[in-house]
Amino acid sequence: MATEQQASEAAIRELIEGWATAVRAGDLDSVLADHSQDIQMFDVPPPNEVRSLEAYRETWPPFFEWLNQGAVFEIVSLDVTAGDDVAFATALLRCGTEE
Repeated sequence: MATEQQASEAAIRELIEGWATAVRAGDLDSVLADHSQDIQMFDVPPPNEVRSLEAYRETWPPFFEWLNQGAVFEIVSLDVTAGDDVAFATALLRCGTEE
């Protein structure tokens, strides 16, 4: 029988994997679905930082266009830790083209 912590970690893992599936599908509504209005994201390509769900939304159409040109987006590894009051995840993503 799974512990409450294991169940929480599995649910978080499922949420993140579903997000990655939505990214690959170019499903913007699903990509945004579980994010807070006051999201803050740091990323490699400009803009390197966005603050707000609307700013985050604006980063996706060019990314989806790039993916449609043959780029890959996949989770290589994902570690999730959940406690009673907080949880976090670290992941290694492969995101790019053969070039």
